[in-house]
Amino acid sequence: MDEEFDLNQNEGQREFIFPIKREQMTFEPTDNRMYVNDLLNIDEATNDERYNFINNLSSAIGRKESIEKVLDQDNYDMMYSFIFHSSKCNASEKASVLDIITRCK
Repeated sequence: MDEEFDLNQNEGQREFIFPIKREQMTFEPTDNRMYVNDLLNIDEATNDERYNFINNLSSAIGRKESIEKVLDQDNYDMMYSFIFHSSKCNASEKASVLDIITRCK
């Protein structure tokens, strides 16, 4: 039987709460919700660096720690930057990151 992963099991861990507007994900909150701490310039990353990020994140999906990977601040910042702030990422790369997020358990 699969063990369910409780998002609140780690005291002090940030929560992900969908904002009303996407841009609000970059505002520092007054509570414990996730926000984009460091907007990254993905356009400076090489194709290999982008591929490695997607591959490493994807390999964690389906395991108990997959949601921890998504909620890790560095990965969270990278995913947001990948999806919303990159002109060089192709549609396939962005779709891969979105697929990873939606497959998390």
